[in-house]
Amino acid sequence: MIFFSRYKLIFLSIVTILFLGLLSVTFVYSYIKNNLILEKTETFKTFVFVKSEEVKSVLNSVDYLLTNVKNDEAIEVYLSQSDRKKQDEVLLKNLDSYNIANLFSAIYVMDINGNTLVSTDPSFVGNNYSFRDYFSEALKTGYSFDAVLGVTTNQLGYYFSTRIEDSQNNILGIVTLKLRPEVVEKKLSSINLENNSSVMLLDKYGVIIYSNKLERLYNTLGVLDEDVKQKIVVDKRFLEKQLDSVWDFPVDDLNTNLSDVNFFEYKNKKGKTNIYYTQVGNYNLFFSIEQPAIVQLASILKIVNTASLVIFSAAFLAIVIILLLLINYLKPIKILYEAALKVSHGNYKSVIEYNSNFSEMQELILAFNMMSASVKKVHEEIEQKVQTQTQKIIEKQVFLEEQKKALINVLEDINEEKEKTEGLSRELEKFKFAVDNASDHIVITDPDGMLLFANKAVNRITGYNEKEVLGTKAGKIWGGIMDKDFYKKLWSTIKKQKKVFAGELLNKRKNGEVYPAEVSITPLLSSENEVQFFLGIERDITKRKKDEEKLQLVLKDLKEQDFQLAEEKAKYEALLASISSGIIVTNEKGKMILVNKAAEEMLNIKSSQIKNKEIYSFLKIYDEKGKSIKKENRPIYKALISGEKQTAPIGETYYYKHGDGSLFPVGIMASPFIWMEKIIGSILVFRDISYEQSIDKSKTEFVSLASHQLRTPLSTINWYVEMLLDEDAGSLNDEQRDYLKEVDVGNKRMVDLVNSLLNVSRIELGTFAIDPEKIDIRDIFDSVIKELEPQILQKKMKITKKYDKRITKLNLDQKLIRMVIQNLITNAVKYTPDKGQIKIEIQKNEKELVMSVKDNGYGIPKNQQDNIFTKMFRADNVKLKDTTGTGLGLYIVKSIIEQSAGGKIWFDSIENKGTTFYFTIPLKGMIKKEGNKALT
Repeated sequence: MIFFSRYKLIFLSIVTILFLGLLSVTFVYSYIKNNLILEKTETFKTFVFVKSEEVKSVLNSVDYLLTNVKNDEAIEVYLSQSDRKKQDEVLLKNLDSYNIANLFSAIYVMDINGNTLVSTDPSFVGNNYSFRDYFSEALKTGYSFDAVLGVTTNQLGYYFSTRIEDSQNNILGIVTLKLRPEVVEKKLSSINLENNSSVMLLDKYGVIIYSNKLERLYNTLGVLDEDVKQKIVVDKRFLEKQLDSVWDFPVDDLNTNLSDVNFFEYKNKKGKTNIYYTQVGNYNLFFSIEQPAIVQLASILKIVNTASLVIFSAAFLAIVIILLLLINYLKPIKILYEAALKVSHGNYKSVIEYNSNFSEMQELILAFNMMSASVKKVHEEIEQKVQTQTQKIIEKQVFLEEQKKALINVLEDINEEKEKTEGLSRELEKFKFAVDNASDHIVITDPDGMLLFANKAVNRITGYNEKEVLGTKAGKIWGGIMDKDFYKKLWSTIKKQKKVFAGELLNKRKNGEVYPAEVSITPLLSSENEVQFFLGIERDITKRKKDEEKLQLVLKDLKEQDFQLAEEKAKYEALLASISSGIIVTNEKGKMILVNKAAEEMLNIKSSQIKNKEIYSFLKIYDEKGKSIKKENRPIYKALISGEKQTAPIGETYYYKHGDGSLFPVGIMASPFIWMEKIIGSILVFRDISYEQSIDKSKTEFVSLASHQLRTPLSTINWYVEMLLDEDAGSLNDEQRDYLKEVDVGNKRMVDLVNSLLNVSRIELGTFAIDPEKIDIRDIFDSVIKELEPQILQKKMKITKKYDKRITKLNLDQKLIRMVIQNLITNAVKYTPDKGQIKIEIQKNEKELVMSVKDNGYGIPKNQQDNIFTKMFRADNVKLKDTTGTGLGLYIVKSIIEQSAGGKIWFDSIENKGTTFYFTIPLKGMIKKEGNKALT
């Protein structure tokens, strides 16, 4: 009992350490094993996903190239010929240009019956492949992808097929790109896994078309249904291969409706096997890794057992060490404690004079004595260094004082220059104040008449504010009222003769009011006597003219009043006749009461023929197809009903008929006459815009052609950059890889810009097709959000959705509506800071769906909101946040919503608080439209 009492602390310590050690071993064994199994599973899933994305990237690149081939006009021209010849040399050379780095074993063109006409592999020519799924599916849907053994070459190929159509959407034939299997297999052959692990690529039926175990090639992972197996044999997908099954579970047990990596555990007499698999993008391919569970578990158990053994050994070693310390070293420790306490109180001369029976403790005492001596020495050195550093600080203080004086002298010089600059600025402000507050209308233009400066009187006299006029030609805003000879003389005087022009003219305010003015235009010349600017000074002489008229009325005899009225009427009639635009005036019921000469000439009618006749029945308006526009949709009718100015809707062009029956496009503006808050009539102004349309069409066609021609070289750049980054042409150093990544990013931006320009040109030319089908718009929203999930997670954003439960499927073109939704949500993510919120809502009412995308991001400045849907426009505040935008996205979105769906789009925005975009789609959906191009 005495022995136990003396060593009770030792016994309790040993028991405690043993108990806690066993408890730790048990817990660590269970915890590490479970977490390692879970981590191993997730690691394999991530690995499978990454590898499938690499394969998907290769296939997507081919799809992108296939789009260029589909739009190749040379193929369309060849297939349209009735006397086309096989292996046409020109077309063959064109097809060879797409075989970048010899990636394709064959590129060939087939007619609508499946007969091969031209091929980069001559053995394909003359063969019929209509029995192949990739032919029949492309003929039916326009696109197909398949992986099968070729009947001609007996080699595996990845077949990408697309349908070729003419401008009337007539099917001309099929083009197929056969990708070499080694391009895909290269991504998979580099995978290093544990022994007995299998890497496989399966087709849509579960047939293994690639494996690191050759004996599995062209077998099935599981048991196929007999009907499916018979179909594979009949379709000659794998020629005479036996298609034996590797495992005895049905292939249908594998879930092929994948959005993520799936895990399947298969058990048989030999044990468990873990199968990880996922679909490669939207392609009918599945990537899989198979590993025996015992292999995975063996490595985990090895780690767990090692960790348990280490913990147990550490516990045992702790018992031994504690036992030795408690028995052998307790007494000398007290001596060391007392000595250390003396040193801590500043007694650096303290030395331990004690001889221990244990050599280890004696060495510790010796070390303490040496440490005490070192502390004493260090203390003395520190005091010396403090004195030295103090002296240096004093010297630096003196140096800083001298620098301060020099800096003060420099600041005095700067203040002197600042005072001079401020003086000049005040003088300039005085001059600007004088010009701005001058009563006359003062402007400065460049040599071509482009407005560079306008004072405040411009707004007071003409009604146009500074932002409306700057950057616009003066003649476009105020010109066109005087005759051509007047303007010809004006420009000859100021530009050719370089003299001051002074005189009177008629000008027009923003509200359409015409007023007389005295004008003086002075050319400002450079030292080389070249015109640099024009200074224009205009004075409104309306009051003076009116005073002159009043004076004349007073002086004239009352008998002459009738003559004066007739003369004034003749002047106005002459003015009306000189206007080049057609003008028709109606009463409140739409009956015509006045027609000017320009309208008579354009419509080949006489004013006497139409007086007091209803405009709706006598003068019809037509759309682009020659169909008459209904009365309630005509601008003149809307103006009389609503009391507001009306023009043709965006994206539509109206037409009138010439005397010979031919249609000509017109720009229309209908305005109501309002007197005493009552509509008493209307005025219709129209002009022939044939020339403007032809110019705009030429411009759009040029943009379309230029953009189309840029796509092929950009695709080639994309291929070669990807090959270089994959080190197909040799290894790269870090600097070379960084340069290539910059090229890749710039190329992708260029591709996005070219695609946007193509979309804009196709929208403006009206050549894009609308192919609606029954879809649930909620699925499109969810798909886009899923696609943007990496950016959303990176910015830690919160997305909330609110969908009306009454929503049903609508007739919509999936590609077009996805483009709208993708643009709006992408903008919300891009222009909202980290940890922001985005709210998506869809509501259904009696006639339409109303959708909104709301964010709490940077918002749109109020003074720029009117321009947000125009081409190439980006708000100033987001240009600083992101410099990569094109300014075309919202223009395309508005065009799709209004032209394709007959809907509306608008927004509410407050800068630095957020923006909400709304758009509507009628419940009737989109109407099918034929076209020879699709938006990209």
